[in-house]
Amino acid sequence: GATLEKGETFGTIESVKAVEEVYLPFSGEIVSVNESVIDNPELLQNDPIGEGWLVICKPDSEVSIADLMTSDEYKSKVMPN
Repeated sequence: GATLEKGETFGTIESVKAVEEVYLPFSGEIVSVNESVIDNPELLQNDPIGEGWLVICKPDSEVSIADLMTSDEYKSKVMPN
């Protein structure tokens, strides 16, 4: 139910080497949190596009798709080569 602005942090992801903040790519309301990832963080690493999702957000206003990553850009960030 939290409402966040574009670029605002909605969580952190911790690895062996670092803790990274996770930012919302648009302004909106968090409508669902994937509790399974909190309980089993390996889901994020093993299946980031499927079961490893973090939150579902409802945008405050119309979001331009051009402002978001493409599927390939996302995959290059989260999937090992």
